[in-house]
Amino acid sequence: MFKYLSIALLLFACTPSKQVVVAKEAHANVDSLMNLINATQWAGVLPCADCSGIQYELTLRNNQSYHEKMTYEGKNVNPFSEEGSWSISPQGKLVLSSSSNSKMQFLIEDKKLRMLDQDGKIIKGNLADNYTLYPKKNEEENNWIALSARGINFVATGNEPFWSLEIIVDSSMVFKTPEGFEFTAPFVKGENAADANITRYRSVTANGELAVQISKQKCVNSMSGQVSDYQVSIRIKKATDASVATYNGCGNYIGNYRLNDIWGLTSIGGVPLTMNELRGGMPTLDLQLTTKKVYGFAGCNRFTGNILFTDKTISFDEMATTMRSCQNQKVEDRFLKTLSRATLDYKIEGLNLFLGKGKTQLKFKKLD
Repeated sequence: MFKYLSIALLLFACTPSKQVVVAKEAHANVDSLMNLINATQWAGVLPCADCSGIQYELTLRNNQSYHEKMTYEGKNVNPFSEEGSWSISPQGKLVLSSSSNSKMQFLIEDKKLRMLDQDGKIIKGNLADNYTLYPKKNEEENNWIALSARGINFVATGNEPFWSLEIIVDSSMVFKTPEGFEFTAPFVKGENAADANITRYRSVTANGELAVQISKQKCVNSMSGQVSDYQVSIRIKKATDASVATYNGCGNYIGNYRLNDIWGLTSIGGVPLTMNELRGGMPTLDLQLTTKKVYGFAGCNRFTGNILFTDKTISFDEMATTMRSCQNQKVEDRFLKTLSRATLDYKIEGLNLFLGKGKTQLKFKKLD
């Protein structure tokens, strides 16, 4: 494993004036980090001793196995691939263990993986930044971008028979089958069940009735194996038919595309943050709806976590943070306490984002 790559790392580490320092123990919450990078794809172009670069691709599967592929640019050799298992060390490092008993380690940072040397230390020098992997866009992410651009808030699919549903809040609900059947109904406000996390929509038109039930429960597509966050049940009764057609499948919220941005915290509970409170830097929130991840800076420490969203709310898992100690962490503590393990209403007004309500409401401004 990593035959050529290890040689390149060794040559690089031994070059004079390029010091190597021990990687900091940046993360403590191993479970949160495992959830964060589980089932993700990463890519980068790494330095190469005798070629123009190594195209490196890494896939971390949800069963804690991995696949890596290395393509040597400018060399007439076949790409090198290997399989193995991945884990998170107590120090918050990603550890790849190959079937040939060799290991590779990465430091998990804000939206990137930093490759470490053979001793698990950070590489320093002119080319240090090149030993970095970034999230790889996949077909699912490209589809999300296309759906978001069309203003779609929720999508669902099913098979046996095949069908699809697209919901645009305050506009329409459109049901389709590959055979050409289409039923369009105006969007109506959903009703939430009192005893379960279920939302029901019922829209009646001159052509018939469309009823949709969305349940917050993991759902697996029986053909593709793709896991979605919601189970979906649909009932359609055409005005010309006496019978009711039912369909079951899986779905996900697309979310408001305007959320998919970087936001800077300006106030908590309606009270603006002061220059003294911002001495360590403005706290930020980077929402990544395509991967259902959040990254950010809390004022002293950086944090990461998983999110789940609807057209009205964002749910945050417990945040995994770096372990720096700063003099004044009151804003950071309030910020992270409000986010961690919380479901918050959101609204966007102009270039401002509001999360939550009342004394803990977080107000942000768009930064990019």
